[in-house]
Amino acid sequence: MIEAFDIDQYLLLAFNHQLAGYKWFFYVITQLGSPLSLALLASVAFLLGKNKVKIFAAVLIVGLLFGIVVLDDAKDLVKRPRPEGASGTDFLIRDSYSFPSGHALAIFLAASVLGAYYGQKSYIVGYVMALAVSLSRLYLGVHYPSDVLAGAIIGITLGEMLIFAAYRLGLCGSIGLLSPVFKIVKAASIQYDTSALNGLWPLSAIGFLAITSSIILYYLDVAALAILVPAVATIFIVLYVALSKIPASSYILIAFVFVSIGFVSTLSTFYLSAYALSLLVVALTYAAIIALTHTKSKTIKLP
Repeated sequence: MIEAFDIDQYLLLAFNHQLAGYKWFFYVITQLGSPLSLALLASVAFLLGKNKVKIFAAVLIVGLLFGIVVLDDAKDLVKRPRPEGASGTDFLIRDSYSFPSGHALAIFLAASVLGAYYGQKSYIVGYVMALAVSLSRLYLGVHYPSDVLAGAIIGITLGEMLIFAAYRLGLCGSIGLLSPVFKIVKAASIQYDTSALNGLWPLSAIGFLAITSSIILYYLDVAALAILVPAVATIFIVLYVALSKIPASSYILIAFVFVSIGFVSTLSTFYLSAYALSLLVVALTYAAIIALTHTKSKTIKLP
């Protein structure tokens, strides 16, 4: 177990409830960073959005999917208690440890994905919102500053890894914050068109909704259903492809199978309290997707 550092205690007191009368504002802000809230918003965007919005939502939900598991694995490995009095904040926290901050992880991950898809201004808006959510966690006294900092670092790291995988799959015209370093992609020159993927949207919708449902069940601590739902959806999709004319070589479809199997395996090991093994499965799933796209052209032409 890692206890809070002295600097943590000092900074927490410096932020906690300093703006009297604005607690309602920070209650609202903090909900914007909830992994569950972001997952539900991404689900709505996927169902109602078109083309680029749909792809953005799908990529985000996959990031949140594994981010939530990484988060809880890290919490249970570190086992840092919440700040004193945090349990009095009712619905703001789950019955979990403090390090790292799940809200900071989720909102910084979302900010990274948002910026990669919608450009520099979106990066600024996303990170400003992420900073506001992070400060709200300190103001409300449910996290120490180092919890928030660690969550932000993990969230940005996972977000950039996710964008790199999406780029390799041809689902993003940018490789995120790495773009200025490698100068591989000029995002403004990429035109998006999902016509090549239209035949897969009914299947991807089934898989996407199954994964979203699994996240909700996970938050409700219904372990068996959280594992069963994506497993059944994956079996259905694989059988449908095998019996239809949809090309089984589709990178998107195969990547979904990797993600789903990886998620089911990760949840299974997580619920067996094998947290380090669960993190290893997440890493292997990511490595499998990167290996899958090793010879894939970097982008698909999307008019």
